[in-house]
Amino acid sequence: MAINFPDSPSVNDLHTVSGVTWKWDGTTWLAQGGTQSYTLPTASSAQLGGVKVGTNLAISAGQLNLDTSLTSMTSVLVVTGGSDWVSIDGNGLTLSAAAGAGYTPLRFLGNTVGDYVQFKNSAMTGQHTYTLPTALPTTNGQVLASSTTGTLSWVNNAGGGGGGGSLSDGDYGDIVVSSSGAAINLDTTAVTAGSYDNASITVDSKGRITAASSGSGLGTRATDSVTFNALADGASVNGTLALGKTYSLLKIETSHAAWVTIYIDAASRTNDASRNIQTDPLPGAGVIAEIVTTGDTIQNITPAVVGWNNDSTPATTAYLKVVNRSGGQQNLVVTATFVNLEK
Repeated sequence: MAINFPDSPSVNDLHTVSGVTWKWDGTTWLAQGGTQSYTLPTASSAQLGGVKVGTNLAISAGQLNLDTSLTSMTSVLVVTGGSDWVSIDGNGLTLSAAAGAGYTPLRFLGNTVGDYVQFKNSAMTGQHTYTLPTALPTTNGQVLASSTTGTLSWVNNAGGGGGGGSLSDGDYGDIVVSSSGAAINLDTTAVTAGSYDNASITVDSKGRITAASSGSGLGTRATDSVTFNALADGASVNGTLALGKTYSLLKIETSHAAWVTIYIDAASRTNDASRNIQTDPLPGAGVIAEIVTTGDTIQNITPAVVGWNNDSTPATTAYLKVVNRSGGQQNLVVTATFVNLEK
C-alpha cells in the first residue's frame, strides 16, 4: 500500500493512515507504537515513491524544483518536447531539433522576449569549429574573416557598398577605400606625380596612365638634304625630302645654280613636268615653293610657307624636281630648313 505523506513536514509532525500513526523525525517517518520503520520506494513513472532533495533539487510549495545554477554538476540534458533538447557538458552547449524543426537557433533576448539576436545553423554535414579572435579589432570597420580551418581574425573590409578595404584592378591604379568609406584614393603607380609640359603619355586598354613625360612643346627647326650625283647641265631629276606631313618651309639652299620646285605629291610633279622656267604654276597645281639660284645660295622663304603631303595616307615626304643650271655636270645638293607642324 502506498502512503501519501505530507509535503514539507516539520520535526515531530504526526500523520495517521489506516490506524497507524507516523511521526517525522527530520529524515524519516517512523510508525508510533512499534519499532519498525517504513522506507518509501523510489519514485518512478509507474509507482509513487520518495524523492530525496538536496544539491540542485528542492521542494517548494508542493513543487519539485531544479536549481538552475547546476552547481557541481558535470552535465545536464534538458528535453523540451519531441526530440528537441539542450545539452550542457564538458563539450559545451549543444542544441538539437526534431526533424523538420528548422535547426534550433542560439538566441539572445533583448529588452523583451520579442526582441532578440539569434544565430542559426544550416543544413551542413560533418563537424565544423570556428575559433574566435584573441583580441578586439584594431580599427573601426574591420570584419571577421575565416581561414579554411575555421580560425577567425579581424581584417579590413574588402567588399563594396561603402565598406573599407582595397579593390584590386591589376598592375596599375589600384583603388583603396578608407575603412570609414569617406575617401577613395588611387594607389601609387610608376608615373611620377607632377605637371608635364606638352606631355607624352602612355595609356593602357583600361584607360589608365602607365607612363608620362614632358614633350618638346613647339617644334624646333630642322634640315633635310638630298644629293643628285653627276647631274648633267640642264638635266632635270626627281627626288624627295622628309619635311613632315605638314611643315613650315623657311629656307632652301643649293650647292650649285639650280631650279628647285617642291610639290604636295608625285602626281602634281608629273603634271607640272612640261612647264618651262618662265611660266608660273597655276593656282592649285600642287606647287608648295619654287626657287631659282645662281650658285651656292641660301634662299630665304619670306614669308615662310606651309607645305603638306597629299598622299592618300599622309607621310612626311616632300616631292622635288631639280634642274641643274650651273653650266656643267655637278653633284648637286639641295637642303631645306623647316619646322614640323604635324605628328
